[in-house]
Amino acid sequence: MTLCIAAACREEKEHRIVISADQRSEVAWAGGNVAFKFGWASVEMAALIAGDESKARDLLVTCCETLGTDALDTLNISEKINQAAAAHKAKLVDR
Repeated sequence: MTLCIAAACREEKEHRIVISADQRSEVAWAGGNVAFKFGWASVEMAALIAGDESKARDLLVTCCETLGTDALDTLNISEKINQAAAAHKAKLVDR
């Protein structure tokens, strides 16, 4: 089981996002607290990882390649995430 939590909060007048995740990683025959379940989807977007870590990290690489250093805001984030998802789908189809 994976535990990932993200919460929006405020420190004085500054908006913050607090994230937390466990370190448990398991396969059918073994498990341990050896995973680092945090990564970056872009320069501005943190990501928490659940499930198959190698597949998640592969998706994050595609997100970084697609999103790059583009500024993300409420007007474009949906479109940018859809572009990253489409790019990752194309990568998987090519494989």
